[in-house]
Amino acid sequence: MKKIIYILLLLPIILFTSCVLPTTYQYTITYYLYGNKIILSPSGYNYGDNFILPTPIMEEDTSFIGWYEDPEYKTEKITSITPLDSGNKIFYGKTEELYQVSKYEINDSLLKDVINNMGYDPETKETYGITLGLPSIGNPKVLVIPIEFTDYEAPKDIVSNLEIAFFGKSEETGWESLSSYYYKSSYGKLNIQGTVLEPFNTGHTIEYYNKLQKQYIKDLEAYYNYETDIYPDNVEYNIIKEALTFYDHQINYDDYDYNKDGYIDSIYLVYVNDYNMDEESLWWAHTNEYFTEDIELYDNVEADFYMFCSYQFLFDELHGKKVKYNLETIIHETGHLLGLDDYYDYDDTIGPNGGIGGGDMMDYNVGDHNAYSKLILGWISPYIIYKETTTIDLTPFQENGDVVIIFKEWNNTFFDEYLIIDFYTPDKLNSVAAGENGLFSSSGIRIYHVNAKLNNPEDCFSIFELTLYNNSYTSKRLITLIEADGKDDISKNGFSENSDLFVTNDQYAPRFWLDYSSCGFIIKINSITSTNDNITIEYK
Repeated sequence: MKKIIYILLLLPIILFTSCVLPTTYQYTITYYLYGNKIILSPSGYNYGDNFILPTPIMEEDTSFIGWYEDPEYKTEKITSITPLDSGNKIFYGKTEELYQVSKYEINDSLLKDVINNMGYDPETKETYGITLGLPSIGNPKVLVIPIEFTDYEAPKDIVSNLEIAFFGKSEETGWESLSSYYYKSSYGKLNIQGTVLEPFNTGHTIEYYNKLQKQYIKDLEAYYNYETDIYPDNVEYNIIKEALTFYDHQINYDDYDYNKDGYIDSIYLVYVNDYNMDEESLWWAHTNEYFTEDIELYDNVEADFYMFCSYQFLFDELHGKKVKYNLETIIHETGHLLGLDDYYDYDDTIGPNGGIGGGDMMDYNVGDHNAYSKLILGWISPYIIYKETTTIDLTPFQENGDVVIIFKEWNNTFFDEYLIIDFYTPDKLNSVAAGENGLFSSSGIRIYHVNAKLNNPEDCFSIFELTLYNNSYTSKRLITLIEADGKDDISKNGFSENSDLFVTNDQYAPRFWLDYSSCGFIIKINSITSTNDNITIEYK
């Protein structure tokens, strides 16, 4: 991917200032700028004089910092001649180039750039078949299959309800449909389309699948206890195979392979009975991949990523509000279909406690996706900064995805360590849940620390293992919200607070990168308005 960063450095245009002082002086003043002697007035002074030192007029892309008596600017800045000064003076002018940083243009999923090199076995020289699920850019079509049972039939209006919930307009749902949410979150880059099929009857009762699930749990325990080397298939695998076989004569599955990688991009299995969040229950919401020993082709494509969830999720309240369809759970699971991992903490005995504070679609099912998620999905084009003092304006992240990324070193990859900064506002996709579950209800600057270094290919067996670290059960986090108040609320109680946003006149000076090398910069929040913020990344 070609770097598109332009740094504009222009020599200043130095104009002369003038003031009415004597033409002969008791002491001389000599001025240097850019290592060259320059002529400014006054060129001297008398004992007892009191005046401000002149300021050369600079080109608009260069700022004059001040005069110093040391050519390396290590002494204090000198602003004036005072009545107590004496002796000849030499002053060295310090300037700061105002760098113009262009956006690094991203037009496709960054996950696609790495999956072909992951899951590689150096002994057999084969890949493990790591695949990309739902494409994050374009107009992919998904399959939605309602699932009913002999003792629990689907409601007669289930197809029409699901069509609106998945593909309808915002105003038809009371909040957002799956399609409208992702169209807005992606800034128009992802337009999820699809088909809702007529309900598929499994020919079995719900209790039949409950018994299969109990046996699956036993078989799974036996596998992890090394009592067998056979990893059991998920119970829903049977439903997937039977449903796809049943509908094979009605639809062309190849139409649902938008990226033409040989797999149906995503299948949504929506069972009609209520959900049960017990961790050993089959009846909850989850995303997985369909694996089989043999190749099973349907119109020359295979099943791969799927979501399994209850129809009843659609009728839950949305943060205390009654809406026609609540898509939060399905939107979260769709994040997994796109390749995003969870950002909450599964195991508080490993690594730092807490996720990213709750306030994110992949953490606590609230609000919009964060800047890192949108970056790797190819929805935003960031400003890249490293080792150069820069002042920059950002518009609200909800508007167009403006972000700044600060690298230790730019290695032409975003699967690395960096800080990512945006201007958060509690509107648009954040509005319905703002103030709840760690989602900020005020505006301010969000700063995330990202540690997205890639995993060893030999240890990578799925798209969710591409990065060495995650937020759930590794020794370090993949993504961490930097708390402006420094109270460590996230590790203590799991949720962020409004005080974790940086506001006008706040500063953040990280000390070290993860390899303990010095960061060497300060982030200064100069101003925040309703339409933009102004920040400076100042290198020492």
